[in-house]
Amino acid sequence: MWADLADEDKLGDIEKRWRPIAQATDFGPNEFDPYLVSLIQTGWCDKTALAAAFSKVNAEVDKQRATERVREAIYRAYTTAFSLTRDQYVQQVRNVLGEEIDRLYVHDFAASLAHLRMCGDDPSDLARSFITRRGDHLEDVARAEDRSPIEDPILDAEVKRREQAWHATRFTLDGVATDIVSREGRHNDEIQYLAQRSVDEYEQWLLSGPANLRRKVQQMLDFRTITGLGEPFKVVANRVAEALRRFAQKNDFDRDRIARAYGVRLDEAQPPDPAG
Repeated sequence: MWADLADEDKLGDIEKRWRPIAQATDFGPNEFDPYLVSLIQTGWCDKTALAAAFSKVNAEVDKQRATERVREAIYRAYTTAFSLTRDQYVQQVRNVLGEEIDRLYVHDFAASLAHLRMCGDDPSDLARSFITRRGDHLEDVARAEDRSPIEDPILDAEVKRREQAWHATRFTLDGVATDIVSREGRHNDEIQYLAQRSVDEYEQWLLSGPANLRRKVQQMLDFRTITGLGEPFKVVANRVAEALRRFAQKNDFDRDRIARAYGVRLDEAQPPDPAG
């Protein structure tokens, strides 16, 4: 099977699809067959996992092929197919995009739609079709930490809508605090969210008795002592400290335990809140 991939002259179109899979899995064609046989013989081959891995790689190969086909239909034809009229060219591009819509990334699809607009076409129907058919892909793009601009206004608006909806359900004060103490590193959007919470909100959070509270509070207070952090980190630390001071002001018992547990004292100078 895989060993035959070594001989380029003997490959048909279907067999050629396996070469990128061999490269993606970091196995040379002649190495894979004996390795696969050894896995089966020793009982270490999880056929379900193997099939899932191949399916994922095969899908990636399909996307690469689709991207190349679109590039051929759009850009090469645009610069060399002088026998085509504008209408014929636009229809050719539309046909290819319609056939490959399930395999293209949104950025590639949007760039193609921008090209159609440049040619005087209105590809809004294609953009709406992409939204209908590729909801899962758009959701993944919306949740990405960093993403490139999307050239089509309809697709860009849809991704932004999904992004806003995700942030609205993703962020709660305790949810972000849990994320921060459960992994290394902090996402900027999480810190911005915490910096936008008021002292009242932090006070209500403390009263709610969330799990692992002391570690979460201490992590936020520590933002004051870590060098190189930006202003939003200091805002978070100061508002948490102010919420603790509100409890300390109630009676001697709360004043003493907050000073001992968190190092927050009533006589400590509180920096001004930049948000007022």
